[in-house]
Formats: sequence, C-alpha cells, structure tokens
Amino acid sequence: MYATERACEKWIWTELIGFDNRDEDLGVGAYLDAAGFTPDAICLMITSPDFILSHESVDAEVALPPDFCSRDGHEFNPHRQRQVWTNRQLARLIDALHARGIDAYLTVFTRFYGAYFEDYFAAKLVEVLDYYGFDGWHGADGYGPLSGPIYEVSVSDDMVGQFASTQEVGLPDIVTRECGHDVEKLEARASWIWRHARHEWIEFYADRWARFWRKMVDALHGAGKKAVINSAWGRAPFESLYRYGVDYRRIVDTGVDGIIVETVAAGLAMDPRRGATDETRHHDFLSMLMLIKAYVPDAKLIFLHNTHDVVEEWDAIHHLPTLLEKEIYSLANVFQTGDDGTLRPCADGLLVCLGDGLDAQDWRWLRDRWSLAFSALPGRCLGATLVWSDAAMHNQVRDFTETRTWTVHRLLFHLMTRGAPVQSTVRVDHLDAASGALLVLNPHLFPAAERERVFSYEGGPIIAIGRAEGALPATDYQFEDVYPPHELCCRVY
Repeated sequence: MYATERACEKWIWTELIGFDNRDEDLGVGAYLDAAGFTPDAICLMITSPDFILSHESVDAEVALPPDFCSRDGHEFNPHRQRQVWTNRQLARLIDALHARGIDAYLTVFTRFYGAYFEDYFAAKLVEVLDYYGFDGWHGADGYGPLSGPIYEVSVSDDMVGQFASTQEVGLPDIVTRECGHDVEKLEARASWIWRHARHEWIEFYADRWARFWRKMVDALHGAGKKAVINSAWGRAPFESLYRYGVDYRRIVDTGVDGIIVETVAAGLAMDPRRGATDETRHHDFLSMLMLIKAYVPDAKLIFLHNTHDVVEEWDAIHHLPTLLEKEIYSLANVFQTGDDGTLRPCADGLLVCLGDGLDAQDWRWLRDRWSLAFSALPGRCLGATLVWSDAAMHNQVRDFTETRTWTVHRLLFHLMTRGAPVQSTVRVDHLDAASGALLVLNPHLFPAAERERVFSYEGGPIIAIGRAEGALPATDYQFEDVYPPHELCCRVY
C-alpha cells in the first residue's frame, strides 16, 4: 500500500456461492483472507424478487431455493458447487459480516412489474431486511430504470392510465383505448406518445421513478436501513432522462444513500452482442461518471468495478487485465472542482462485480492497482475543465428532439477518445473557483446569464464547441465543420 493512498470505500457484489456454509463462520474468514482486505460493504446478490415477495418471518429453519443460493440457480463457480442455504444460515452469515465491521446490502433483480405494487413491495422489503439483519437495499437492474427505453418498454393499459391522469389535455383514443396484449394496438399507442407527447412522457416517467424511490427510501430510512441505486444502464444524465426516464437529481432528492455507477466497459468488451463495445466505450463510461458527479455533486458515487461474472460469461480480470487496469486508474482519477477550488474525486469508492470465485492472487492484483489508483489527490488537472450546467442539460431534451445533433456527453467522450485531456468538471455557478482552460460544449443551450458568466471567465483560455447559434462573443479563431444543417463550430478565446 502506498503511504499516500487516499480514502476510498471498497464494496463487493457477490452471490451466496461466494461463501461456504460448511464453515463455522459461513466462509467469511476464508473469503476475507483471500481478499486481503475488509470491505466497507457487501451486496449479496440473491437475484430473485421472490426472496422478498414470498418471505415469511418464521422461527423454523427452512431451506432456500436454488435461485436464491446462486444467481438463477447456476450450479458452480470456480471454487465450489452451489450449496443449499437456509434462512438461519443466511442470517448467521450477515451476523458474521457485521462482526467484521461490514455492512450487508440485499440485491434482487426485477422479473415483472405491477400496478402500484410499490407499497406492498416496500413493506415486504423492510420485513425481509429486519428478519435477516441486512443494513440496506441495493436497487439494481430494473429498479430504475426498466429494462429498455421508455418509448417501447411499458405502454400497458395500467401505465398509460397513470400517465393520462397526470395530463391536463385529453389524449386521443389511440392512446387511451384498452389494448391488453394486442401488439399492434400497443405499438400504435407507443408511436403516438413518442411522436406527439414525448416530453410529457419523459416527465411522467421521471416523476414516477422519483415517487417510487421516495416511498422506498422513506420506508427503509424509517426502519433504520439504507438504500443505494444503480445508474440507469450506465447512461449519463441526459440519456438517463431522455431514454430511460430517470432524472438523477430527482432520485438523489429522495434521499438515497448512494448511486452505483455502471462503468462496465471492461465487461462489455467481451460481449458478443452488436454494438456492445467499440473504441469509444471506455471514455463513454468515464465521462458518464464525470457528468453524473457534475449533476449531483453531493451524492455518494460508487463505480461498478468489473472483474468477472460466471452467469454472464465474461472474465475481465483474466482475459482483459490491461483494460481492467486502465479502468481502475482512470475511474479513480477524474474530478470535480468544488466551490473552494479543490478537486474532489468523482468516485467515492468502488464495488467489485462480482466478488465470488476470485483467488488470493486475483485480490492481490486488484489491491496493488487500487493502491496506485487512489494515491494522493493532485493539486490540479493540467487539461481542460468541462463546464456543467443543469439548465443546459434539461434544455438539451427538447433541442435533441428537434435537431438530433450531438449531446454534451457524446461530444465529450469522442473528444476524450481522440486524446483531449479532460479529467475534471466544474459547475457553472462555481467558475470563480476554477483555473486553467475551460471546455464549453453546446453553449447555445446555456441560459443567457450563464453564457455571460462563462465568457467573462479570465482564469485561462476557453474552448467552445457547439452549434453556431445564440449570443456568443466574437473570437479571432474559429473553424466549422461542413455538414449541414446545424454545423458544429469550435471557438477558441
């Protein structure tokens, strides 16, 4: 360990198969001996929501079904066969983790969705956490957002009924008529909404997810439990809102205790699906982490640290170690400039995904790289600092709908992929604390007062890239692309 290593929360996401219920301490000691460190938290992937929904708080010891004991009931990992766990053993496992000072979070995935099911779900979740002694809930895949874009994933009669109740103007029959499971009618409904009420639909979803998480957080906090949520399929703030109907600001305002940011370029590099990986993927996720921090600066962000996954059949630590090493160093060293001018890491920590089946040498390899990645904070970043505006992000929703031109995130990660040195962000209201070069993307989306603030900056040069629109000051050096309409222009001040 480097003497100057800075604070970093270290979390692990693992299945029950990572432990051994034949040991007196349920395998906790052996697991930690192999890891070589004591994590701050372990998220136990029980996988199935039936773990919550079918729970009964009984005194008897009962066996848990296979898909609770390993993800989807897979039969083995590199260390052992799937074991039959009992409710009592699981409770003892959590006690053993607590004895080592480790918080235990419950993770389940979604399998179906119901109408106003959240009230029942929240009550059952609290009951389960209390029964086993969990410290909190990790709302992973499917609990914000759903498993697809909002223009095609759920336009059921129930969902559209909820949407219609929020609209002051009536909706046409093609939307409000009963569709049931008629695919043709559902597709017509979805098409009309996305063409004619897109922004209202986005707003409805953003509010709906915020209300869901408000109920969950209130229930969990009321019981002394914590709640963390996965980012929206690894998307930056704009695409999270536009594509998935999740507004990180509204989610954070519900009081969640942290966001697990899905920085999964290493895992996707081995995904055979078309489009899963390309040359920009690393910087796509790296810049996404930066922009989420810029949008919700006070939220705890834990980056998802890809290692391997037996069920999903990828193994970054053994098959792509150099890419994984680059990820560790990069994700640990992007920053936000605070209102006092100091650099704050975008990530407060990491979540090893997944943490079962790793040998002692694997853990040693990881620890060595963490020590270097999380060494002392730099005094400053020598590259350009991106200027972030909440208002510009929200203005981008309508602008993108109308023009389909490149968003701030897309411009940023393509610049970074081509070598532009950008490792920090600053909120537009904290510009007085910034120094050095500024990068301003799509300045036409900034409100007039914010644009004036940006172009009054005297701490260094300003590079502005975006459409040649809006009231921008004259510059002696600029160049434009040749692809109309909405040509991009680069201005250097």
